[in-house]
Amino acid sequence: MRKKRSICLIMLAVFLLARCKKEPQETNTVKVTNSIAGDMANAEEGTYLLKWNPDTNAYIPYFYDLKNELLTPLCNEVNCKHDNEKCHAWTLGTNGAFSLKQILYDQGEIYLAYAGEARFMIAKANKDGTNLKKVYESEDGVYLNGLAMCEGQLIIGYMLEAKDENGVPTGSSTINLMSAYDLDTKQETILVNEKQEQDIMCYPIGVLGKELYYIVTDLSKEPSESEVFLYDGDTKENKKIETEQQIQGGLLFEGKSYSWNEEKQMVQSYDLKTGKTEEVVSVNGTGIQVSALPGGVLSLRKMIDLGDGTGAMGYQYYDLKKGELIFDDFQTDIVMSGSDGVHYFGTNSEDKL
Repeated sequence: MRKKRSICLIMLAVFLLARCKKEPQETNTVKVTNSIAGDMANAEEGTYLLKWNPDTNAYIPYFYDLKNELLTPLCNEVNCKHDNEKCHAWTLGTNGAFSLKQILYDQGEIYLAYAGEARFMIAKANKDGTNLKKVYESEDGVYLNGLAMCEGQLIIGYMLEAKDENGVPTGSSTINLMSAYDLDTKQETILVNEKQEQDIMCYPIGVLGKELYYIVTDLSKEPSESEVFLYDGDTKENKKIETEQQIQGGLLFEGKSYSWNEEKQMVQSYDLKTGKTEEVVSVNGTGIQVSALPGGVLSLRKMIDLGDGTGAMGYQYYDLKKGELIFDDFQTDIVMSGSDGVHYFGTNSEDKL
């Protein structure tokens, strides 16, 4: 395996592709469409990811070319050193008063989600980052908390700003909504919490074909209760999915959620449509937390006893497509980046992956 500088975080998807083979990877010819936004996005010829730039105090987009095995900033400037504001990737990281937070890829175009002061904006660009255009901008007093694409519609989860009795903003509230914005007609339809009730949380968790799954959690109940809904991108119909299991959140992969069975010492999957539960992989441990990452990788986390009276979080990964664990055992020496799981990582103690 090729050595990398430890300060350069390499995304997990790249690691999985490069760890066993040195020869160039075949390009996937299947159109990538309908997906969840995050700090990485898979495309036909590689993967986009967001990396923090301390010089601009913002994320900038990078692209990993599968065929040439190159990770570079999303910039087409000739002889650009990618180290100042003249770099196109730097300018993509900030847009006026907005800064880049999430990226999504859909049918040859990238969608960039920018956050401002209690507002957000979504723009689209060509796959090389050129021709950036704004496609959606929120009103004041809202925070973006989830974004997906489903059949030409932006599925937007957002939170309203809280205000005191004098109307002065005090931060975020517990009023969450979700809407579908049609990019062709420019029409927006509220899918969740149109009455703006308190203690409601909602966000997209997965797309399968033309159907989008999302979760709605009632925080007013003890314990909180979550329900899963399905939005059909063609018919624009919304329906509740009856599940035998309580879905706690995290992304789905191909319509399945993943959880830990302590008694069986087993990670298991649950198909939201069929209600079928299947065993995935046996792992030794207690209190293991499981979440699916983009691209079909499970993140497994548990506390590790270091033997000196202290503990550390240990990480293991399972490739759902290959059906194998990535490491021989849980790892504690991991540098991570990403939300609710690890999208790319490196190590501090050794100059290698």
